[in-house]
Amino acid sequence: MAMVIFLRARIKVFFSGAKALVASDYSAVQVLDYYSNPLEEIPEETRVPLFISEKRMKKLIRYMDKSIALNKKRLPISLKAYEENTGYFFKAKQGYSMFSNCNTWSSQALHAAGISIKTRFNLTAQSVFEQAKYISDYQQEFCRLDSVPNTVTGN
Repeated sequence: MAMVIFLRARIKVFFSGAKALVASDYSAVQVLDYYSNPLEEIPEETRVPLFISEKRMKKLIRYMDKSIALNKKRLPISLKAYEENTGYFFKAKQGYSMFSNCNTWSSQALHAAGISIKTRFNLTAQSVFEQAKYISDYQQEFCRLDSVPNTVTGN
């Protein structure tokens, strides 16, 4: 069975990234919740569908689970959100720096799901999005949706 995940391009202001680099002692995983179908709210030009197998979806979920730091009781460490309606935040295991940021994490998560995307030097969301768009276009042109390969190479 093929599953579809959507990668969304959220182009953040440079200030947000710079603020996170200098003002944070830790990195965080942000979880967004939607009260309606998010595809109705997210402009089509800022998202791309990526097709993965159920097996690869499990690997993606495992990667995401392993990204969140746990307390002594093995529960996720919840963090305070500093703005309203920004979702939920949990302390991440991986540190945050210029070369290890949300774009790096996104590309590593996609790679864990079998998407052939480079995992190093993705300094901008645009870089990750452009790679994902190329892969999405390839999948839509060459793959039958009922037999989607795990990667663009067909493995």
